[in-house]
Amino acid sequence: MPASHEAYQKLLDLFAELQAGQVGLVVLVNKYDGVDLPADACRLLILDGIPRPLDTVERREAVALADSYVRLAREVQRIEQGMGRGVRDREDYCAVLLLGASLGVAIHEPRHLSLFSPATQTQLKLSSDIARQIKREGLNSVRQALRACLGRMSQ
Repeated sequence: MPASHEAYQKLLDLFAELQAGQVGLVVLVNKYDGVDLPADACRLLILDGIPRPLDTVERREAVALADSYVRLAREVQRIEQGMGRGVRDREDYCAVLLLGASLGVAIHEPRHLSLFSPATQTQLKLSSDIARQIKREGLNSVRQALRACLGRMSQ
């Protein structure tokens, strides 16, 4: 069996375990496609940077399209795909932490922001409002905000 096929099979087995129950901390590097983690399979999702193209064609395309509307739209699509991995229907929920300079730019820069769906724009606005409320209050305030989200508390 080729190594890539074995790795893909291991990934499929891991997804099955995640969907069947809690398995602890799992880190996926640059992988969103085909990953659905509903219900308790994912309550806290951390995206660290915007996934970069892995294959040669995508890398060349990214260089050719640098700073174009098409590249920005693709980045936004990847961010939204990543954010959506832990939520599959109206009853599902998870907290999403966006880390890294590229994601920081994407969620604050007007050209990127305009490309997000209205639902994601609303989520980002709510997150900014919460961030302003807990600014300079330390990590404990972040933990409390996450507990409120995951405990489904409303104000």
